[in-house]
Amino acid sequence: MFEHAARNLRPFKWASLWVGAAIFVVVSAQAQNAMRAPLNIVPPAMQQAIGQPVTKNNATDKLAPRVAARQSKRAVRAVSAAPGSESGIVQVGQLGALQDAPIGLETGYGSNLWRGARLAFIVGQMARLPEELPLAALREAELKLHRSTTAVPVGTVDGTSWYAARLTRFLALGDTASVLALEALTGAVSSDPYAARAIAQANLGRGAGEAACAVPAPRRGTRGYADTLSFFMQLLVYCQLRAGEFEKAGLTLQLNEKSLGADKFYRELAFLMAAQATPEFGTVADVEAAKAAAQEPPLVVPSVLTPTQLALLQLAGYGITAPLDQVPPYFMQALAEDYAQPPLTQLGAALAAMRHGSLTAERFSQLSQLVDLTAFQ
Repeated sequence: MFEHAARNLRPFKWASLWVGAAIFVVVSAQAQNAMRAPLNIVPPAMQQAIGQPVTKNNATDKLAPRVAARQSKRAVRAVSAAPGSESGIVQVGQLGALQDAPIGLETGYGSNLWRGARLAFIVGQMARLPEELPLAALREAELKLHRSTTAVPVGTVDGTSWYAARLTRFLALGDTASVLALEALTGAVSSDPYAARAIAQANLGRGAGEAACAVPAPRRGTRGYADTLSFFMQLLVYCQLRAGEFEKAGLTLQLNEKSLGADKFYRELAFLMAAQATPEFGTVADVEAAKAAAQEPPLVVPSVLTPTQLALLQLAGYGITAPLDQVPPYFMQALAEDYAQPPLTQLGAALAAMRHGSLTAERFSQLSQLVDLTAFQ
């Protein structure tokens, strides 16, 4: 009897196995498709805003390859349907670099401004632009150009990024406010060494040494690390001296002499400050006279000063007497607010900062009344 029952149940056994296999295949296919995120996850409203064609048929959207999706090291994030989206489902996609997205401070000249242009050509042309524009209208037009929310030019260029090139041009025009405003939108300081350098320079130029010291140094292996290493090493020494950590500053100078670059003046001045010695400054003639007398020669301030040299000289209490056209435009506000500077330097820097828009007319009026001009009476 049992053998007869077993023979009757055998067809049901094979049928259940076939049904189970079919269910497994269907579930596996659905699981594999679930791992494949649609490449187009931008809602239609956002597509219209950035000038991309709107896709009506979501069923025809291409899916990311499974292997690429598994091996990708870029951040993956689940997002809910954005306002204006025709689909209410949750979609998963890969997030790109935010600073390379169409981000700006104003609408400006439109999202198609750089469409079809190559980044190497645009950056090369930006480097040829003058720092001093004769007309305020030209300066405002260029600022509007770089503040515009536009698509990123095609390609890459050595020595900088598109985002950092915009920040560098803002610095050349003395507009530190736009540099910090763009950083607040993107947070690129942690991923782009070139941008981090520009942000630190903007803070130094505004006299905000603490904010400059808070900018994180780039990590080894990131693009631009080698190009910015010298600047951030000098910034580290400046921050240590500013905090009164003289032993740390001296040790940093000794262990990183090559990384500090070829700036001999910065190294010598920083060594004296780390040893808590009073630096003496002079001319080339004073140096020759000191060598002839077998004495320690004084430091000769370079005719063209870098931002880290300026910051270190300010920290040492040195009055800048170099012509202001040899000083970076974005550093005018820091000199204008520094009462240790000679009156002509402070007022000249305040006037330049007011033209650049980093100093208000009311503040310029206050500075002109507070500056000690008794020597000129």
